Amino acid sequence: MIETVALVVAAGRGERLGGDIPKQYRRLAGLPMLFRSLQAFVRHPRISGVRAIIHPDDMALYNEAVAGLELMPVAFGGTTRHESSQKGLESLTSNPPDRVLI
Repeated sequence: MIETVALVVAAGRGERLGGDIPKQYRRLAGLPMLFRSLQAFVRHPRISGVRAIIHPDDMALYNEAVAGLELMPVAFGGTTRHESSQKGLESLTSNPPDRVLI
């Protein structure tokens, strides 16, 4: 079977939207937006694993937002989306999957 891992880059600060927390942790119809994104991949039958790439300061927000989902351990992002994607890919080097979705 081909192993496919989904990396969800969610390390941004969401400053353009304003507010006191990054937009990925805001609730939409009762659930954090990040939960909805991750859940879609977790439920997909051809995705073997899902890893979020988050800002290191957001661990508490992340843990609250993803409660109940079976996810791979997080990776911490960088200062740009590109750097965060790179760090996500680097986090897979010890056990590389056949495919990666970002």
